[in-house]
Amino acid sequence: MSGFSGDVLRQRCQSLLSSIRERPDHLSDKDATLSLSKAAVTGNKILRQISEKSESECLDIRVLCDYAQLLLDFSYAIEIKIVNDEFTEDYKNKIQLIFSHLDEALELLNPLCNTKEALSPSPTELGKVNELRECLYWRKGALMYMFCHTAYHNQSRLLATSTLKAEFVSYATRGVKYLSVEMRNTRREQTTLEYESSDEHLLQLIKQGIFSDVNMLSLMYAAEMCYWITLIDSDTDIDFSPKAIGQQLAQQYISLADGPLKHSSWNTEQAVNICNQLQAA
Repeated sequence: MSGFSGDVLRQRCQSLLSSIRERPDHLSDKDATLSLSKAAVTGNKILRQISEKSESECLDIRVLCDYAQLLLDFSYAIEIKIVNDEFTEDYKNKIQLIFSHLDEALELLNPLCNTKEALSPSPTELGKVNELRECLYWRKGALMYMFCHTAYHNQSRLLATSTLKAEFVSYATRGVKYLSVEMRNTRREQTTLEYESSDEHLLQLIKQGIFSDVNMLSLMYAAEMCYWITLIDSDTDIDFSPKAIGQQLAQQYISLADGPLKHSSWNTEQAVNICNQLQAA
């Protein structure tokens, strides 16, 4: 958090709130408007907290978590717009803008997981920090997935050249890493010992890093991106095997859907198809 202070936080909140008040037409979607409204509430809450605290107190963990949530909600409004527009207008700069907000939040939250930091969170606070970190990596990976999904089903526009194919593979590769590595690592320290339950299925899910529906979706999204990478003719260097990783993720999804989550209506058809296609590749 080097260089971050109460004054910097105040300025950034004020800047974001100013952007929210402008309510540009391109963010008039109902869901985007709701996301901006939530961001405005959080931003004003942070400003009140700052005004009531000393410089040394205004950067406590709760305030930093609130600011991370503000960045999540504000950037989500932009994301809704480019996804609804199917990545047509200036999508590269907007993806970069979204990532700048998400990365800013991660730069504030990641050091809090280091016990040597001055702001050492309590177990409850650490749980909140990790939930936010998981959400931030999920948002990064899911955005890469949405781009790749749109591009794969609109190849005449988004995959028409070797440059666009390389961009696709780059985005897919990043998406796989965000969802299958970074996101899952946010809770790798949590074990079944932290949970008191006689439900063996629940404990099995926790052991495999499944804490919510989002974790199941991340397996499928990452597996599908691995599959798409194998289908796109590109010279892009990849530092992992999309075939092996894709099979592993899809198989884990199938095992969970047919096992501890068999009564939760998770569909395995696409995952089975991905496994078969990758095995034959």
